[in-house]
Order: sequence, then C-alpha cells, then structure tokens
Amino acid sequence: AWPALEDLIRGDLDSLLAQLETYVVDDSRVHAHLELEDGVCRRAQLVEEPSARDVGFELEAPYETWKDLLEGADVIESVMSNEMALDGSVTRVIHYGDAAAAMGDVAGETDARYLF
Repeated sequence: AWPALEDLIRGDLDSLLAQLETYVVDDSRVHAHLELEDGVCRRAQLVEEPSARDVGFELEAPYETWKDLLEGADVIESVMSNEMALDGSVTRVIHYGDAAAAMGDVAGETDARYLF
C-alpha cells in the first residue's frame, strides 16, 4: 500500500517542496501580489522578488492573522487594530474594501487544510 501511495503523492510533494523553496523567502515570509482595479481583484500570484513589483500598498502580518483572514476576518479591521501592518495609504486600502471583503468571503467558503 505504501509504494502505491508514494507513487500517487510524489508529484504533489515535489510541487509543494518546489513552492516552499521558491516562494518562502526573507526568514519564512511569502509574498503575494494582488492586482486590484476598480475594487476588483483581477489577478493573484506568488512572487519571488517583491521589490520587482510596483505596488500601491503592502500588508504584512503573522501567519495566524492571514489564517484568520482566510476564515473570514475583516482586512480593514485587522489593519485598524494593528494586527496587520500597512505600508502605504489607508485610503487606498479602504478603496479596495469591497474586494477584500469578497476575497475573505470566497476564502471562507473554500475548504482549506493548513500545512503549517
């Protein structure tokens, strides 16, 4: 049974390890770029080199805070309560509040299994 299981999950494990090696940088930080336009998230992707992106603002938080967001916590409340650090304009973040809320709603409806 174990050899068959190993064959079945080998590709997934290799992919996860490659993602860890590629995207976990800066002392265990992962950087994602969200392309937001008119309150809508048009694209989301992990990035290897965050300084290569021209961003309007950056949000930084501990892993637990990001998990809370995926489970439905409010982004704006997280910023205002200092659970999440903001580098940039609060006005700009508030402008994208609807997109952030929608992202939280979708994430909350998605089955998730946390590896860490």
